[in-house]
Amino acid sequence: MEISEIIILYLVSYSEAKVTKVMLTRYTNSFAFRSGKFYHWILNRLPNPVFIPAPLSSFTLISITGKKYLSMLRENLNSINIHWSHKPSIVLCSDGSMSPEEIKNSFNWWKAPLEVIHWEDSRNWALSNGHDALASYCDKKPMGKKFCFVLHQASRFQRTLWCDADYLWFKDYTPPPDQPNFYMMATVDFQPAYDPAISAFRPQMETTQPFVNAGILWFCGNYSSHPQTQERMKIIPPDGNHFTEQTWMALNILENNFPLFPKEEIICAVDDQMSLRLSYPGKPWVARHYVGNIRHIFWRDALGLRLNIK
Repeated sequence: MEISEIIILYLVSYSEAKVTKVMLTRYTNSFAFRSGKFYHWILNRLPNPVFIPAPLSSFTLISITGKKYLSMLRENLNSINIHWSHKPSIVLCSDGSMSPEEIKNSFNWWKAPLEVIHWEDSRNWALSNGHDALASYCDKKPMGKKFCFVLHQASRFQRTLWCDADYLWFKDYTPPPDQPNFYMMATVDFQPAYDPAISAFRPQMETTQPFVNAGILWFCGNYSSHPQTQERMKIIPPDGNHFTEQTWMALNILENNFPLFPKEEIICAVDDQMSLRLSYPGKPWVARHYVGNIRHIFWRDALGLRLNIK
């Protein structure tokens, strides 16, 4: 065989191997993304979790839900049920797609105190307290409903933990210490995701780390007792976007030098979005935020927790 023929055969074999590897990677990545529906399907056919009795926590856990996020919140609460040594009292808000009674019935397996209100209750609270722009944002956008509900509940309780539905917990949660004055906390984001109408009041927050994520929020003390926070109510745009609430929280935290949860404990990252494995074994995380492009991993990890995989 001529040298030229050997070279041609080698190049053809190399090209075929490269194409095969590219195709295999594409199939693997496609399966990783599509597999979330399969894990979700399995989870929806399992019985409700069995509540593990424990003493009550000293704070209130709050979240919002409806038809779209009900099963996600179920798995979120089950991860709390498994790992927390104290169970929180919970206040949930209906986004309007289900009645408060339907939501409460869906969580009848949760045997600690649980209250469910309608989002309009929080909108009415905003109006009665002169927060007209917040009420308008609440009427128009889903994140406005969250924003309004969070501040409503943070005005009711002295120690409040907000948690988005798309979190799972892997260790016990110890609340931050009390302080004589009001403070609030959020988590660290891997990117800036802000509303320019609010970040304009602190332009450097768009380019300077740490970036703030409002998927988990901690309020110690009544937020309405903090003058600067109350002053910042005036800058809420009535036609806010998806990131208005997060930007407002971030602005208050950064301006007041309030702390953030350590990013090694409450993780928000997407670098493993193509993985086919459970994400949490061997990790130091207390919780993980499964933002949009890794939702498929949420369902995989939630099934792993249901199967008691450590």
